[in-house]
Amino acid sequence: MKLKRVLSALMVTAVAASSMAVMGVSAADATGVNLMPIVDEAVPPDDLVKDITYNVQSDGSWVLTQQKAEDFWPCLKMKSQGWTVDVAKTPYLYYEVEATNKWNINVPIGNGTPISMGAILSANPTTDPDATGNQKGRIDLRQYVESDGKAKEIGEISYFVVGPKNATVTIKQLYIAGDLVNGEWPKLTTEEKTYYNPYTATVETDLFNKDASKWATVDISDTDNKYGEGSNPALSIEASGNGLKFAVSSKLEAEASRNWFPARLETNMTGVSISGKYLYYSFKATGKWNLNLVFGSNPDDTENTLKLAPSIMQAKNPNMKLLYSVAEGDGVKTFGYDQDGPAGAYVGRIDLEAAIKKAVENEKIKAGDPVKDGKIDLCAVIVWDIGNAGTTVEMDKLFLGNGGEQNTQPAYGGSAGGNSNGGNTNGGNSNGGNNGGNKTPSTGDVTYAYAAIVIMVAAAGAVVLFSRKAKN
Repeated sequence: MKLKRVLSALMVTAVAASSMAVMGVSAADATGVNLMPIVDEAVPPDDLVKDITYNVQSDGSWVLTQQKAEDFWPCLKMKSQGWTVDVAKTPYLYYEVEATNKWNINVPIGNGTPISMGAILSANPTTDPDATGNQKGRIDLRQYVESDGKAKEIGEISYFVVGPKNATVTIKQLYIAGDLVNGEWPKLTTEEKTYYNPYTATVETDLFNKDASKWATVDISDTDNKYGEGSNPALSIEASGNGLKFAVSSKLEAEASRNWFPARLETNMTGVSISGKYLYYSFKATGKWNLNLVFGSNPDDTENTLKLAPSIMQAKNPNMKLLYSVAEGDGVKTFGYDQDGPAGAYVGRIDLEAAIKKAVENEKIKAGDPVKDGKIDLCAVIVWDIGNAGTTVEMDKLFLGNGGEQNTQPAYGGSAGGNSNGGNTNGGNSNGGNNGGNKTPSTGDVTYAYAAIVIMVAAAGAVVLFSRKAKN
């Protein structure tokens, strides 16, 4: 495994270090952008799924844990959400991070080199471009991003935990906003998304067998879905992280007449109670996907099958309307029952009994209502991987249960402030972190000394690029 960590340049003009007094002189613009990881969007890269785990706390903070046996620096990545920032109006990056060892967060803004918080907060950025321990304060982005009154897009954000196995990083607050308001960090209005954490819910009936040999797939040239037959399986199924990865065969381009392939687990469960319970899930897909539950006793009975993509999509986007009489929705405001889910990560729960009822009412389950006295007979679970060669569906949770901490995260696509408890921290009393500077007793303001590197190249500005490769 090789991972390049490109840490951003510190761009300066004439001094080796600059400092700036944090002064709450006026009420700032109450808009900004929340850079906290988002449930369903922040996931480890495919080659790091075994090396990092995360848990979302009830207050919205994220705990990242390093799982590799040696010193390492795995990360979560959150793809661009289409957010933009004008650093002339909202120039400060507020952060509150706790760590048992070291950490880094890279934030690309515009077309320049990504902002490396670790390099900025490090005492020796040339040799150790990571932040150490607990840090709380703010960074003036105008030192690193052109303040020209133009909105610049925020790209893919990387959140690193650095150190030995079991090292943790807790990201408590991370957002871009204006100046202090009456000496306190600005509290930004935000629309929040509520979800239930499958990693803390009680598992009552597990529907996901992590033994790859228990799953059957079809031949790459078979259009009739005859599971377990043929010499060229359309999907490879292997252990990955805490679950399984279903990957479309590399032979697809040459031999297959389609690009939608199923893997089936025969559960053969009878009398499974679903009344008052929820179906929890955690998976990510690099292409389109779908999940099916087959009721009754015949795993090939398509008329007794529930498609889960519409309910999962609505759980992710509560304002989305499900269409049962239209083949395709637009995937933004509407979603068709027979439509496949788009690439992305999905974490949460659905009301399975309600989903079945709606499908029966709209004649999508043509065999009749499979729920009898709050119970079902469930004979199979099917995972569909839809896409070109190499497309994957990676899953680690699918179960019936209850509970789970109710968490809040910023709604998708919206500008936001701090997390559910964000913005209440008194900036004047911030300790500034290990490298954050000293509090001025007479005013309560905090002065931050930002590490900077000066490289004289002719008369031009400087760009220093840090990189590091993961060990094999």
